[in-house]
Amino acid sequence: MNVKWRSFTVWSLQLTQNNEKEQRYLLGAFEQLVGAVHPTELMPKVPHILKAFYDNDILDESVIIEWNEKVNS
Repeated sequence: MNVKWRSFTVWSLQLTQNNEKEQRYLLGAFEQLVGAVHPTELMPKVPHILKAFYDNDILDESVIIEWNEKVNS
């Protein structure tokens, strides 16, 4: 794990741990970053980034599923 990702992980955990509202805010910002700012570069990497968020306990499974249902409706 590189230093930048480790720093981001620590910061993200402090922000989002056990806080579904903050996790939804993070997903909203992520959605804006991918969709509006860097769609070409990031769109193919979205599944991997979401898995990294989940694997590092930054996002809960229920929040990701709820977000996915909102996006698909």
